[in-house]
Amino acid sequence: ELAMAHVQFSLGANEAALASANRIRARLARYRNVGLILGARRLAGKCLWQLGRHAEALVEFQAIAGENERAGKTGALFDALENVVELQLILGHYEDAIKVATHGIGLARVQRHRVDEVRARTLFGRALLWNKERERALEEIQFAAEIAVELDSIPLRARVLAALAEVHYFRGEYKTAIARAREGLELGSTYGLDLSESARGHARDRLNRCTQWGTAAAVRGRSGADLYHFVERMRAQSVVASLGGRDRLRNASIPPKLSAAQDEARAAAAMAYERWEVMRRRGDRAKSRAARELYEAALARERDAVSAIQQSVRSQAGLEAGGYGETATAAEAMELCGPEDAFVLYGHDGWDFVAALFTRKEGKTLLLGKLPVIEKAIEKLSADPGDKAAAEVLRSEIYAPLKIPAHIKRVIISPARTLAYVPFAVLDPAREFAMVPSATAWLALRQAKTHVGGKVLALADPEYGTRVQAAPTIASAHRGRDFAPLPASRKEAVGIRGDAFLLGAEASETRLRAVLASKGHWRSVHLACHGVVDDLIPTQSALVLARDEHNDGFLHADEIHDQIQISTDLVVLSACETGRGRVHAGEGLLGLSRAFMLAGAPRILCSLWKVDDEATSALMVKFYELWNPPAKPGQTKRPRGLSPARALQRAQEHVRNQPKWAAPRYWAAWVLWGLPD
Repeated sequence: ELAMAHVQFSLGANEAALASANRIRARLARYRNVGLILGARRLAGKCLWQLGRHAEALVEFQAIAGENERAGKTGALFDALENVVELQLILGHYEDAIKVATHGIGLARVQRHRVDEVRARTLFGRALLWNKERERALEEIQFAAEIAVELDSIPLRARVLAALAEVHYFRGEYKTAIARAREGLELGSTYGLDLSESARGHARDRLNRCTQWGTAAAVRGRSGADLYHFVERMRAQSVVASLGGRDRLRNASIPPKLSAAQDEARAAAAMAYERWEVMRRRGDRAKSRAARELYEAALARERDAVSAIQQSVRSQAGLEAGGYGETATAAEAMELCGPEDAFVLYGHDGWDFVAALFTRKEGKTLLLGKLPVIEKAIEKLSADPGDKAAAEVLRSEIYAPLKIPAHIKRVIISPARTLAYVPFAVLDPAREFAMVPSATAWLALRQAKTHVGGKVLALADPEYGTRVQAAPTIASAHRGRDFAPLPASRKEAVGIRGDAFLLGAEASETRLRAVLASKGHWRSVHLACHGVVDDLIPTQSALVLARDEHNDGFLHADEIHDQIQISTDLVVLSACETGRGRVHAGEGLLGLSRAFMLAGAPRILCSLWKVDDEATSALMVKFYELWNPPAKPGQTKRPRGLSPARALQRAQEHVRNQPKWAAPRYWAAWVLWGLPD
């Protein structure tokens, strides 16, 4: 239940997550299960923080800090103290923040924990800063920086450099703030790049403060070049690290023992999940609790097995940290644009969204709307794509201020945070749109050697006759349930004029892997099936295929980007919410769309919400008709079609012009990631 509450929180359902956390606490109170109670309190504090109820959040984290101090749990204690100080600063309780940070320094010195001393001194310096004792703040954080250098910890040094950038920012010393933030960013630029996709996202999120304060200083200091650098740098390196090592990863083999261990771990997790479900349905609390613990242990073993495979293949491929190529410059971003293109790189400085806009002839930077206002509108539009008020907020806050020249027909967007979930076609139906992780990733995709494929592989209407038992993560509510048949997807596969088909029982992971492994370059790989999104662990998001004796029916994102090679011009994920995932500050959006890009697809067409079968079929048929038109009678060669971005815009227009499908929920969910042409 606590894990499910975390999913609610990750989806932005803060009220629901808070209610769940409080309900769990009430039920556990009489059992004195301190670990789970603290976990629930921590989640409640995070929810209250997001809801703007800072005083209540402070109470929660103060209680967590006190409990951890009594239990002697130093690491958890300093995590809680950081939250306490942050909330006290937000509430203006600067003297209290100074006292808490001072107490933390004392504890760290007594226990001789130098890492915690650096953390506490950094907090102390920041508390002094907000109390307007800026000289003392600078001295204290500089002292923390000296200790951090001795300890040689990249995340710790980056944390202190971010605090120094913050001090200089508030002193109005924007150039120095930019220099310190750049130092922290460069120090951590390759940190975590040798990890798996999901682990990398969590590791590099820690470096986000350097980007935040560097961006803020660049905005106030009116330095467009620095603003571009901070927004592009970390996001770019991570994706290019994966793209750069992709071919080497493909040549690496998975050791049979590790592969068998993964299969056994997944099977054990599925069985443990089923036993837990049985105990829960029987209402046997003691056995249910024991079964849940066994299930969580099985999940841990499965995660270890997956991580072992990823580390093995990356080691074989020689993917060490460093050597991943340079970030694309602003000049290169301009050169990527065609005469009728605009490229928009979105970022934020902690308070507001910012943007760098490039056309072939010019570049400019802009300060946009407030984060809470914009992200609330995104949440509303995701829940109801027909919400005109939410769409207007987004149009006026993040799109209209760009003042894109009238001659621009196509806009390529590198989104920040939840801007990845904005259906830009709703904001401006007359223009074409495409998404890219960064300018550097766009450049890398364009430089890759590709040629136009010939045939369309269509997978559709998987046979879901037997209940899929796999339960890879407790976080996903989709595991272990029945999936409805998709007969309309079979018609869709025929309508797009597929050349090779995987239908019914043939629409399995086993057969798909075999077909993709065969030689040849596809024009399109079209996958019409159910999709499940794991917002907590995005690499566990999956396409749901037919189950057979070799595979469980779930093709996970981590399997796609680590184990499958896709040689195609385009992948179409004709399933619900395949364009969603988890947004990491230093990574961008992780999920199925990223997985297929790393597997070799230069373009991915995916959806932002649950889509209507009939409208989707009509949109897809029209898209293929425009992008991949059939040969005319008497001709063997196909005529040249429209670009994928243009074909998508025209197909959406085609569906929108039909009265029964005029509402945005029928046509606006579809977004193109990758190369727009």
